[in-house]
Amino acid sequence: MEDVLQGALENDDVVRVEVVAPSGAVLASVRQNEGDSGDTFHIVVTDDDTYTTSIPVLSEGEQIARVRLELSLAELRAQVARAKGLVAIVSLAVFAMGIVAAMAISAHLTRPLRAVAGAASRIAQGDLDSRAEASTEDEVGQMARSFNHMVDRLQTAHVEVASAKSQLEQVLDNIPADVVLYDPEGRFLYANSAA
Repeated sequence: MEDVLQGALENDDVVRVEVVAPSGAVLASVRQNEGDSGDTFHIVVTDDDTYTTSIPVLSEGEQIARVRLELSLAELRAQVARAKGLVAIVSLAVFAMGIVAAMAISAHLTRPLRAVAGAASRIAQGDLDSRAEASTEDEVGQMARSFNHMVDRLQTAHVEVASAKSQLEQVLDNIPADVVLYDPEGRFLYANSAA
């Protein structure tokens, strides 16, 4: 029986194997030996460090003993710790790749919007020949085309206002009376030839 039990100890995770009679008396027991000293050591363990299981030994359907096996959880804990470290590294790598992908996608998606914003800025500075790039058929492309149409209308209105102003100045210059225009704050705006 001790040879069989000793064979069970060939597994490094097995700490102790006992055969226990139904009365609770230990019939045979073996424990792991410590290193080079050859002394049998008695492990003092907590429930967190070992796992104990008990298996009945039956003969003709009647329990004649129980085999109690105590396994060390140290290697399992070490493997779990390594797995946690690996999961943490993989999670961090996936997170970093996700951020890089999100930034790339964002840059790709916002490029047409930045182009429209740039065209709007140039137009606001007086460049009525500037247009937004409308290279896509999505909402941004539709917005750029609408923006360009609005600028075309603004440019046409600007030309019409300049023409109307020129015509008005010609009419006012041909009037023999003095004509002077001021804004509501009293600043001088225009005077015809007679004035």
